[in-house]
Amino acid sequence: MAVSAPGSRTGLIVWSVIATILFAVCAILAIVSYVNGNNERKQLEALRARYASVVAESEISKFAGIAQRSGNRAWLDVAVSEANQLSQLMTGQADATPAIAQEAMAGALASAQTAAGETVSVPADNLVAAFGALSAQIDTLQAELEKATKDLADARATITTNIEAQNQLLAAKEKEVAEADLRTKLASDDSAAQLKSQNDIFKMSADEVKEQLLLLTEQNNTLNGQIASLQREITGVRRERDAAIAKVTGIRGRTDQVATAIDGRVVRATGDRVFIDLGSGQQVTPGLTFEVYSSLGIPSVGPEASQDVQLEGKASIQVIRVQPGSSECKVIRLSPGQVVNEGDLIANLAYDKNLAYNFYVFGKYNLDNKGEATERDTDVIKRLITQFGSKVGDQISTATDFVVIGAEPVVPTFTQQEMDEDPLKAYQMAEAIKALDEFNAVRAQAIQLNIPLLNQNRFLYLVGYFSESQR
Repeated sequence: MAVSAPGSRTGLIVWSVIATILFAVCAILAIVSYVNGNNERKQLEALRARYASVVAESEISKFAGIAQRSGNRAWLDVAVSEANQLSQLMTGQADATPAIAQEAMAGALASAQTAAGETVSVPADNLVAAFGALSAQIDTLQAELEKATKDLADARATITTNIEAQNQLLAAKEKEVAEADLRTKLASDDSAAQLKSQNDIFKMSADEVKEQLLLLTEQNNTLNGQIASLQREITGVRRERDAAIAKVTGIRGRTDQVATAIDGRVVRATGDRVFIDLGSGQQVTPGLTFEVYSSLGIPSVGPEASQDVQLEGKASIQVIRVQPGSSECKVIRLSPGQVVNEGDLIANLAYDKNLAYNFYVFGKYNLDNKGEATERDTDVIKRLITQFGSKVGDQISTATDFVVIGAEPVVPTFTQQEMDEDPLKAYQMAEAIKALDEFNAVRAQAIQLNIPLLNQNRFLYLVGYFSESQR
């Protein structure tokens, strides 16, 4: 059995003693640290309880600005000092408290609101905004005072001028009275001679009056005869006009029948190529367009028709080559789901193989429906009519076959005050009213003469040119 060496046992004992001492020291330090920490916590809680009645912990961050201004002074002293200064500034009293200052501020703002009246709103919780509102009101009142002072000065100047004018007028009247008195005195001195002269004048005037009365009576009789003759002529002209209108109406027939007349038929259709039964010698030229309709024909387009879309056919075609007895056309528009078939009807309102229609074009047009109506597009309408073989007249008469009317003029909604202040707006209003009156007069005359009345889109549909105008 082995025996331990004496040196190793001694070392073990030494380390055991050292470990015991270290443990005791750590235990003592831990107890001391705990006691100190517990004391500090108690002190902290005591401090918190002491200052909780002074300021809430959540409000401490608001004292950051005071901390920057405090220097070596306590924050609370700085806050109290600033509050006292603000109270003194608001009330003018050295010993005023914040409560007194707040009460004084509320009373001052209420008085200011009463003095300003309902026209000005004085904020009751914002001194800066209240001062701004009162300052603006003072500026307004100052401006009104200056204007009233100027008006008073002008009125006084006007009164002075009027007084001077009245004095001058009075002096002139006094002079006239004096002259009249002198003339009266002179007349009295020679009354006998004047009386005889006046009697002679009166006698002569009576004879002249009789002659004038006879002459006026003759002239009046002559004028009455002329008036009666003119009235008979007017009555006769009206009868002739009414008879002409009735005659033309009878010749023209129903307006919807005239406007919906069919010009030809499709004899063959292949893809986008269509052949029609109109050819050379029948006023057909390349570029002429037609609207294609089914065998049902064109819907009614009388003067009161309003829905343009009803006039749209199944397709639009344009002549590209003219041959004897027929013409080749290309399809320039095809409605969705439609097909051009043999036997379909074709029409162009401005085309007739036997005669040239008379058109009257009035107003401004907007062919692409994207901008403002202009007279430039009016020229395009006229050119299409003449290109298709018809005529354009410069007025409506019983010989007019169709009236094409542009966009209805729009009258601006300017107030009378706006027109009084801006002469340009007054001119624009007068011109717009004049244009609208002319527009309504043309429309009424066309309806009275039983002439088909077509707006822009109705005309374009009936000549097969609607799709071309949109390009």
